[in-house]
Amino acid sequence: MSNIFHFRCRTPDCPRREAALILFSGPTAYDRNAITDAITEETRRSLSPEAAYLLYPEETANEALDDLRNSPDVFGALTDDAAIGVYQYNRRGEINLLGGIRGNPNDQIAVDEIRRQGLTILFRRRGGLLDAGPTAHFVRPSRRASSNFLRAAHALSGGAEIYFAAFWILPYLHASIENIHLDTSSIASVALAAQILNKSTSYPTIHTFHSYDGLKKHPFSVDRADLVLISASQSGSMAKDIASRVADPGRVITLFSSADAPGNTKVICDIRHDPEYNDSGYDPAVEVTAVASTRPIQLFGEHFLVSPQPLRSIVPIKSDAPAVIADTLAKLVGKNVLVALRATGIGDARNSMWVDMVALKEVECFKLWIKRMVNNFVPAATRAVVQVGSDADSAVMAESLINEIRAQGGDLIAVRSLSLDEIEVGQAGWADEGSPVVVTGASAGRGTQWLAASRALRQFAPRSHRIYIMPGLISMSDRAADLLTRNLKQPTFRLEVMFKIIVDRERDAESWISERLLLLALQNEGAPQEVDDRIRSISGEAEGRINGLFLDAPAGALRLRENFAFWPPSVVCSDASHADVFATIATLVENMRTGSVDAGQRLLNDAQTHSVLDPETFSRYNDGIIQAAFLRAALPIELNYRDSPQGSRLMAALMDQMIRYADRQQGEALSEFLLAIACGRLRLVTEDYGALQEVLRPGLPHGTVLGRWLADCIVNRSGELPIG
Repeated sequence: MSNIFHFRCRTPDCPRREAALILFSGPTAYDRNAITDAITEETRRSLSPEAAYLLYPEETANEALDDLRNSPDVFGALTDDAAIGVYQYNRRGEINLLGGIRGNPNDQIAVDEIRRQGLTILFRRRGGLLDAGPTAHFVRPSRRASSNFLRAAHALSGGAEIYFAAFWILPYLHASIENIHLDTSSIASVALAAQILNKSTSYPTIHTFHSYDGLKKHPFSVDRADLVLISASQSGSMAKDIASRVADPGRVITLFSSADAPGNTKVICDIRHDPEYNDSGYDPAVEVTAVASTRPIQLFGEHFLVSPQPLRSIVPIKSDAPAVIADTLAKLVGKNVLVALRATGIGDARNSMWVDMVALKEVECFKLWIKRMVNNFVPAATRAVVQVGSDADSAVMAESLINEIRAQGGDLIAVRSLSLDEIEVGQAGWADEGSPVVVTGASAGRGTQWLAASRALRQFAPRSHRIYIMPGLISMSDRAADLLTRNLKQPTFRLEVMFKIIVDRERDAESWISERLLLLALQNEGAPQEVDDRIRSISGEAEGRINGLFLDAPAGALRLRENFAFWPPSVVCSDASHADVFATIATLVENMRTGSVDAGQRLLNDAQTHSVLDPETFSRYNDGIIQAAFLRAALPIELNYRDSPQGSRLMAALMDQMIRYADRQQGEALSEFLLAIACGRLRLVTEDYGALQEVLRPGLPHGTVLGRWLADCIVNRSGELPIG
């Protein structure tokens, strides 16, 4: 490893690009071979420089000058008219010409140009700027999303390079400084190297405040002459915050920055591109406007996770479906049991899946399940059925259970129906403390009311055996479901659930939220009436929708044809509602993310892995309603093909075919695809998006009114769409 840091740059006296050669040595032993190797490397890849400046510490500068004057072969690769000088630097960071070797080197070296360009080149050589790529974003310590990340630790990996970075701190390292504060321990080498160059006899104490995580609690002081070193910044916000908490903001130093220094703080190297002063610099980071459409890459401690794996493209197969689809969901088809877009009562939030108990209680599989519950698990001594919720669905479930209990035994006619409110306020007058209690209600999500009932029963019936009978558990994760189960299922208690579905109901409703916001944003006087109708359709009806979830085809509402791969052959598919199909696909896709599917079929998206639904998915499952359900159930990152030119091209080709056959079966879900593009949920590489615009430019004569309007927005109002 060389003890010389070398690079080419331009200076006022050598204004041509790479006209000046800089060779910097730290406080190591003089090494003529290192000079020869550096010159050979720098002249092999570029024209001979017009000047060469060799920078040495005072201790070795005279030795270097004497030896090099007697060793002209070292500079054989340079032209005869190239000015060559040896410069010495001191502990205060001052540089002076010690002597010339050839030509007439300038007495004063271009300090600012050498500092900025040299550190930028160092940063670029060592990969200090990390690029997230088109389908990911970095989560900076400030919690902001960015397309790239400045990583000073990557740049500061060699001895001579560390000394070069440390040299520029010397003017700020006064004898009065007792403490040096670092935002990360990865730049401790720079602080130590600066003290070595400074020939310190007493060393300041070095502290690390661990970036934004420890910033607020770190003991800065306005009464001490401390030095603060920030590794890298894209905004300057950390320096600005610290400046008000120290005695001298001028000693708040950012090593590498792509932002102006705030206030009186200092930036050692502005790494931004400048055609005149820093042509090796970087262009500004691209703003990440669609965080949900890209996967996050986070910093853990001082390290990122391992490098991302190649993109995975996955086609759902029958074995990916959890058993609940065939065992339960298929039996509910056409019964109007499953409801989507039910209001949660919190802002505009909606649930993508809800169970209507009025409809469920008429379904044969539910009647058989209730009968089995009473036969097998409800003791004859039961004297109370506690209804956990005050809603109509909870009341229907409690009534169904009580009716079945009464139908099965004369001894149970005295059973009481109690509400959670009654037992919480102590108005129930419960005297049979040892009698079993049945707790029931509507299908649970987080299970908040069920846990409230469990707490209330600790006082109401502390010695009673409890039987929790739940029609459905629709949980956002297996872990959440298991946690609720453990909290309810104590050693003497029992929990029986008719079916368990793992989906994130609020997240899975996001496509309709995005659709509504987009339509509202694009709505204008020229918008067709169908836009207003669609906004009302997906905004109203707090109880949710069974149909009308997907945009129509030219022939009308999307419908399912027979022989759906994920339901048994006995199911009459033509009876299926939109909610039935969406619930099945949403459950399937979630199982591919979190369930026990084969490792190669896992739909993973994290710092290492990007997985998308293979475009083949939309060819294999080519009913428009199924395609629409996949588009709605998938996360935006799972439809982001910008990392996969082949996948993007196939998706664009599929849409091109839909456009050509917009009035036929092949194009019945076209409006859904156009909506996914317009909302930024479905993303193509730039070239394919441009090609799609050209295909849409003539219009959609056979499309629906909404489809034609969306096509026009994609072609003519692209700047208003969240597609960046």
